[in-house]
Amino acid sequence: MRESFSELLITDEVMFNLIEDEISALSTRNSVNSFETLPVEVEMCLSCKRRSTESGYSIQWCKACEMKRFEQHFESWSSGNDDIDCFILESQLNSTNFFDHLEWISFDRLQDVESIGDGDYTFQAIWLDGPSNRWDTKNNRYVGSGECLVVLKCFEIPENSSSDFFDQLSKYLRCEDNNGAHFVRCYGITQDPESKEYMFVLHYVKDGNISHYLKQNFVDITWQKRLEILYALAEGLSILHEKNLIHGNLHDGNVLFDDSLTLISDLGISRYQISSNNGAYGVLPFIAPELLKNKPYTMASDIYSFGMIMWELIVGKAPFADRAHDEELVTEICRKGLRPEIPSDIPECFINLLRQCWDSNPFKRPCANIL
Repeated sequence: MRESFSELLITDEVMFNLIEDEISALSTRNSVNSFETLPVEVEMCLSCKRRSTESGYSIQWCKACEMKRFEQHFESWSSGNDDIDCFILESQLNSTNFFDHLEWISFDRLQDVESIGDGDYTFQAIWLDGPSNRWDTKNNRYVGSGECLVVLKCFEIPENSSSDFFDQLSKYLRCEDNNGAHFVRCYGITQDPESKEYMFVLHYVKDGNISHYLKQNFVDITWQKRLEILYALAEGLSILHEKNLIHGNLHDGNVLFDDSLTLISDLGISRYQISSNNGAYGVLPFIAPELLKNKPYTMASDIYSFGMIMWELIVGKAPFADRAHDEELVTEICRKGLRPEIPSDIPECFINLLRQCWDSNPFKRPCANIL
């Protein structure tokens, strides 16, 4: 049985003291290091009349008030799975703004659900309520932003290691506060009442993945635009790697575009499939050769995949698109060092970086923070 919210929640007095200490610490850091850190604006919470911190993203975020709101709703929902309930609750207890926590989303609040992509694992739908990121000035609280398009991605909970699975997901969720700057934002979890499948409810990325983007825009893409895309992708990988996290399944299908943003998707899910899989996992042309030899996944494996994405951005088609992805291709990649042909009429810096990323020796590949 899951614990009650009150058993997990600290008292208001302790909470207020923590908030006071946090504000004091933030203010001190800003006064000492004012040239490197934006000042923290201290405001009065409109509900409880105590101090709250302005994070730069929210109108206000009063941790004590939001904990009360989470507590009020806690008894009204359940996923039917204790590990999922704890996963969602943990994100709420650790929340510091309106986007870094998850919520349980009832399936009846999702309309026009239809399959997208290959297989029966990814859907799009209209979420009637939308994420709770709109400030209600009348009632002084956050409410749903209204109807929005979302993506539903099915996932399976491992029978013997569900807690480890959600521990892994928590690490990825916290690596950038789930703010949607480099990684696709996750709003919460739902369950199809008929199939009983659990699904992540994700931000809908309107411009699609790299393959789709190139089909629509390749003729007009400038070298400056390519650099911007690659820089954003390298930034995302650097954030992961600095947290000692590996994506592990980076390919052209999970690098997405949303207006001017380049976003990485499938965080955590891919990583767990990797840790529970004896062989290489992923899309063959993007898999580093050492993985095809059953070597462990490393950050350098992500860099190899980055190189393949870079090549696709340059050429406009997926690597090895003109041949079967079979054992023969695996043999040529591993034993003969086969790589896609690099065009000769591209900037020298691109040629050099491609070769470094594709090096058969993973120790010779560049780190994400120097790409």
